[in-house]
Amino acid sequence: MRPTVNRILLALAGLVLIVVGGAVLAAGLGAAVPSWWPWDGRTDVLLSAADRGRWRDEGWWWP
Repeated sequence: MRPTVNRILLALAGLVLIVVGGAVLAAGLGAAVPSWWPWDGRTDVLLSAADRGRWRDEGWWWP
């Protein structure tokens, strides 16, 4: 039973990632998104310049 549960949870996690990734891609291509969606246009970025500057001092963050 345990391998079956693991596979189901892994499949659900993969499905969620595919749906969210597709939604972000659709928003980036100009599709209509709900009003609560955090990024709603082609010019929106995931990390602002201030956020990138804040994380730059961390050792694990890429330059």
